[in-house]
Amino acid sequence: MSFTFQGVRFRRSCVRSAAAFLLLVAACFAAVQAAERVPLGIETRTGTRSLEVELAGTVEQRARGLMQRESLPEDGGMLFIYGGREQPASNGYWMYRTLIPLDIAFIGGDGRIHSIRTMEPCRSRTAMNCPSYYPEAPYIAALEVEGGYLERHGIEVGDRIGQGRELLFD
Repeated sequence: MSFTFQGVRFRRSCVRSAAAFLLLVAACFAAVQAAERVPLGIETRTGTRSLEVELAGTVEQRARGLMQRESLPEDGGMLFIYGGREQPASNGYWMYRTLIPLDIAFIGGDGRIHSIRTMEPCRSRTAMNCPSYYPEAPYIAALEVEGGYLERHGIEVGDRIGQGRELLFD
């Protein structure tokens, strides 16, 4: 069976297939956008700083990271987790298609921050022209927050993840 729309003849099966495809694409886009948000506490010399972070636990979520974001909530960020698997220090992060400056805290297997880097947006249209930012040692997780956040709140190397520490190993 077919029908005509604005002078173009369509088969109903083609229209149904196209509609199903569009719904699938919309569902995938929504899944990428709707990252799980969880509480995270960082224990510092002066107390605990509470954040609400998005989890990036899949390859796709980690690859997308905070690309194309124009802002982050004041106490928000993204926690990149690897299921407790240690990542080598040669696995760095870059800022390709990232619009805002970010701080990154690399977290070791003991739950402590062992490296902090400040990362600037890369304006290049070519990914290979963007610098990478590396930790000083292997890590099991990385926390990205708005640039300057860690210094403003006294979060330093040696501070540790308190609330939410189990997420590092999920």
